[in-house]
Amino acid sequence: MSSFSKMTFRPANEDDIEQLDKWRWCYTDADLEVVHGWRARGVETAVAEKDGKLVGSLTGKVAVVAVIDPFIHDPEAKGPDIYAAVVGMERILAYEGAAAGALEAYIAVPEQLVDYIDIVQRAGYEKTAEKCVILRRNIVPETHRRLGPERDKVLADAQEAPPQTLTEQSSA
Repeated sequence: MSSFSKMTFRPANEDDIEQLDKWRWCYTDADLEVVHGWRARGVETAVAEKDGKLVGSLTGKVAVVAVIDPFIHDPEAKGPDIYAAVVGMERILAYEGAAAGALEAYIAVPEQLVDYIDIVQRAGYEKTAEKCVILRRNIVPETHRRLGPERDKVLADAQEAPPQTLTEQSSA
């Protein structure tokens, strides 16, 4: 039986946010920002579960296009589950974006995450603007604090904090 057949998808709820924030904190390859929140006007977060266990989330924002980012997931999730989660949640958020008037969907992926780039390309995305830097400008105020500067300070203060302690240190 494939990972798709065991995967369920639903909107994120308050019970998911604490776990997603922990995974987001521990992900040091890139800052997984949710500066407009998890659910708000123009923002929707889908989650994927397998056997009742949270696998990951993907947040969609309605912009001039649908921007689908960031993907936050359980670091212990296996490749087929990650693939099924990404593709399933992307389809839901792309549908919502199209319903809101978006003509295209974009996903920003750090270039060092070659496996994730492969997943996204197999889901139908193609590289675009390869020699460009992606810039964004808020046209409504951010509603959630940025993770990067806070996490960078905790890392600098701790110097050798293992990833599982970052959340604990940030709340100290």
